[in-house]
Amino acid sequence: MTSNERKAFSNGIWLCAIHADEIDRDVNTHTVELLKSWKRQAEAATKTELGQQLPKATDATDLLAMTLSGMPKKFLPNAIRQVHTASANVLAAADPRFDVVSKYDPLYGTAFQVNAKENVQIFMTVGGKDAQIAATGYTALFENGRAFELDAKNIEFQGSTLFELIKELLSGNEGKVSFFRPSTAVVIKLSATDPVTNRKINLDDIPGSITSGTQSYCLQGVSMKGMITLTADVSHNGESSKVNFNINTESWNGREVSQLPWFNKIATFIEAIVEKWELDLSVEIDGEPSAGMALNLIPEYLVPLSYALSYIHKARELSSFLQKPIFFDARFRLAEQSNEELATSVAMIDGYYLDLNNIIFPISGRCVVNGPDIGKLIGNQYEFDHYEAIERKQVEIFGQRLQLPPIRRVVKNGAMELFSWEDGQGVVRIHHRPGISVFSHYITDNS
Repeated sequence: MTSNERKAFSNGIWLCAIHADEIDRDVNTHTVELLKSWKRQAEAATKTELGQQLPKATDATDLLAMTLSGMPKKFLPNAIRQVHTASANVLAAADPRFDVVSKYDPLYGTAFQVNAKENVQIFMTVGGKDAQIAATGYTALFENGRAFELDAKNIEFQGSTLFELIKELLSGNEGKVSFFRPSTAVVIKLSATDPVTNRKINLDDIPGSITSGTQSYCLQGVSMKGMITLTADVSHNGESSKVNFNINTESWNGREVSQLPWFNKIATFIEAIVEKWELDLSVEIDGEPSAGMALNLIPEYLVPLSYALSYIHKARELSSFLQKPIFFDARFRLAEQSNEELATSVAMIDGYYLDLNNIIFPISGRCVVNGPDIGKLIGNQYEFDHYEAIERKQVEIFGQRLQLPPIRRVVKNGAMELFSWEDGQGVVRIHHRPGISVFSHYITDNS
């Protein structure tokens, strides 16, 4: 072959370096016809790929998902909806008098909602511990709109193959059966108004639902990711109502007090209730006012919560001043002494005068005492205009011990007595004197 013939495209086959050497060393196995057949196969395969999309990085996982699910890839995004729709259709076919909705419930998994299309008689026998629940639950459901729940294993249905089929589908008969009236989505608004200044504050828009019975309606709402729960039973004539309002701080557990969600809003509202502001509850449906009432929450019940929120507020102030994290602990039992220590620690940020009524004189302290005839001073009182002492202490907040900055105590217009003295160290007592004052503050870079 000439040089140009050897270089021609028709005489080329492209291989990696390893297999090219292997072919050159074993010419008997790798004949001309074998190499040309490989080339024809490669060219044919390449032609079939012309214009086709290149493989994506996700193709392998898509293929695996399709293999495991048995569904085409395009079907997967709607697979859950398709399965629920198919399940509902199968159940509804068991009794055309009912409409069945299949959906996923975060608490129980698969849930079936059964709605009657017409008046239907279904007989239900309830036994075990649920017998009494069913008796009182049905009354509350029809009169007050309150839902109730029973264990499926304690119920026997008659009058429809649909309910019997659903019970068979419940794994191990450990499912639940809930009975409820249709509800309407609402937004509950809570506000407090100062009776003196007419200043008004709102807690939060609480998403909820309203369900009506023959005698009253049931109002339920949850807000702030479960921290706020409100339930109310209100008679249709407005003569009586029962409201349960709860604030659960468990979700704050372990978080820095400076980063507690909704703290300021909750603390402000609870303080208003304790101070006996006027409370109002209103309900909106699709943005339009539907109902409203004045509330009479008992402030005394919220005093412990108000006390705890005040403690948290002081902890937030001290955390900011010390630039040290303080973590909320829901298990901590707040004692009066702990609150007083924290309040005193926060007061010293700006400095404060001690209440002389809370001081037991004489005040004892230690100081360096040197000089001749020191012993002659013991037992005598000497008036002074200005005296300073430095104190170091710690404070415990939610069970955490924190070192406070040095505290300067400034006493003015007092009387001092050297009580004892040894090796240059003296114990002094400060006695009360008209016009005496004691000021305390932290020693910082600016003081």
